[in-house]
Amino acid sequence: MSYIGSTRFKKLKKLFMIARAIISRWGWGYFFYIAKLEFKKQKLSILKPDGKPIPLFYRDSFQSDYEKYLDSIENKIITNLDKTKLNQIKITFFIFCDVSQINNLKSTVKSFFEQDFNNWNIVLLIEDNDDQIDLKQFQNDNKISILSDFNNDVILKKISEFEPNFIGFINSNVILPSYSLNQFSTFMHNSNDFDIFYCDHDFIDKNKKQHKPFFKPDWSLVTFRSFNYLFPLCLIKKTLVEQTLKNNSLSNCFIFDLLLHCINLSKKIFHIPLPLCSLSTEITFSDNECKKRALENNLKENKIDAKIESGLLPNTFRIHYNLKSQPKVSILIPTKNNRPILKRCIDSIEKNTNYKNIEIIIIDSPVSDIYFDPTLKKYYEQIPHKTVTYNGNFNFSKMNNLAVKEATGDLLLFLNDDTKILDDNWLNEMVSILLEDDVGVVGPKLIFDDDTIQHAGITFLKTGSGFHPFMKLDDDAEGYCNFANIMKECLAVTGACLLTKRSIFEQVGQFDEDFDVYYGDSDLCLKIRRAGYKIIYTPFTKLLHEGSFTIRSSGASYFAVEAHQRFLERWPELKNGDPFYHPALDWDYSISKIR
Repeated sequence: MSYIGSTRFKKLKKLFMIARAIISRWGWGYFFYIAKLEFKKQKLSILKPDGKPIPLFYRDSFQSDYEKYLDSIENKIITNLDKTKLNQIKITFFIFCDVSQINNLKSTVKSFFEQDFNNWNIVLLIEDNDDQIDLKQFQNDNKISILSDFNNDVILKKISEFEPNFIGFINSNVILPSYSLNQFSTFMHNSNDFDIFYCDHDFIDKNKKQHKPFFKPDWSLVTFRSFNYLFPLCLIKKTLVEQTLKNNSLSNCFIFDLLLHCINLSKKIFHIPLPLCSLSTEITFSDNECKKRALENNLKENKIDAKIESGLLPNTFRIHYNLKSQPKVSILIPTKNNRPILKRCIDSIEKNTNYKNIEIIIIDSPVSDIYFDPTLKKYYEQIPHKTVTYNGNFNFSKMNNLAVKEATGDLLLFLNDDTKILDDNWLNEMVSILLEDDVGVVGPKLIFDDDTIQHAGITFLKTGSGFHPFMKLDDDAEGYCNFANIMKECLAVTGACLLTKRSIFEQVGQFDEDFDVYYGDSDLCLKIRRAGYKIIYTPFTKLLHEGSFTIRSSGASYFAVEAHQRFLERWPELKNGDPFYHPALDWDYSISKIR
């Protein structure tokens, strides 16, 4: 399909819509000021059709920015290294050896001997049938032990022998930079109340060039269950490992299964926001079925009634929560004299919704009384849904709060009129997630009519600015490291389709009506998160969304400066960063130039 701005006609239409919104809100003078600046900057190219956007993390400049980033952090680490803290913590690594990875194993072991930190030892775990692995070169070093035909008891005996503080289980394709273990040791020393530590990683080629960094979010159990982003290196406190190995028989996907059990014992998990290991080979996914079984068993242990399915991308998972009941959902749709758009939305709900216990409430903010618009009046009289008239300038927050007073459902779905339902299980999926005790909000993936992404969760920069990552990326693209197509935790989701519990909505004080159009949804999500609930994005419900058609037609400004300032004053902690977005990253997963 073509996309917005992809032809000369569509580009002119796009410019016209932007111009109309600016003029209606700010007047002709401001429009001419903006137009002059843009023509000066873009000249006649402003009229050219838009090229399909290339995400910043796919561009060639991303690699050069990453190399500069690596130089910068290495210099900082060397400058700030506190040698008094080195070797205060002891770490034992168990390395799973594969006959096909013997050359990588040599590189892995070599990287340990190049560490600034020296208080480590290695145990090589060899399957009994891997007699092709030549280990003579490792047998004469007192820092390396070799185990074959191992089991839980054998590993426990080695742990007892070495008495480490922390333990790592890794594969034989992991390479550590020279400062890796000293950084782990430093963070462990400074954050000694945490039990599990993990880091970012990248890949390294034959020329020792590091590339494809994975800048990870902070810890989230929801995200982890969708995608094991603690892989390939995390260090676990000895007591957790011992307790797990003593009390559980682990599956063939040993590392993942062990990690699941350790996380059951402790949620004190610390993210070191540095790439402290590299993978020398691409990742293979041969044990996915084993991991699915391990994850499903783990959910049962936590009394979560759900099935595990393969996700939309390799090595990702979908948690399919069983929907035991159907509490009433009130679907609240603010609109402004947009009968064709509204009709399409409501028709799609009626046609494509398996979930039976719903009510639809329309909140209209008419330009004039609806009785002066015979087609709109007739439409409202024909449909079997409640209509509420809101008199005043378009205010998303006020209109939705007014609708809630008329709603009778235990669950509230705030829905834009320019959305269209695409599959009949959409609401079942969202409700099944929301009914988990610790979940406060669920938002789906939204796509444009050209099959590109409009919404996959909201991310915040340290400026307090929120943005939609992966905007205009193809719907089936993985985004940055899978994050467009996994269920994940985030700070906020868009109010274009937002499901919450009525009790929580009222507990946090509803929408703040000072945020008329912008930031009301983010403010609500942050209030709900502050109350102790999770904000969840799911790609397994997908809606078409035009992109705030009603807001544009209402004349609301694209330049909501006052709302942004008010939002920042309310949420100053955003300047500390988004916990689900790496501090080294800038807009749309580009690498920040500020170090």
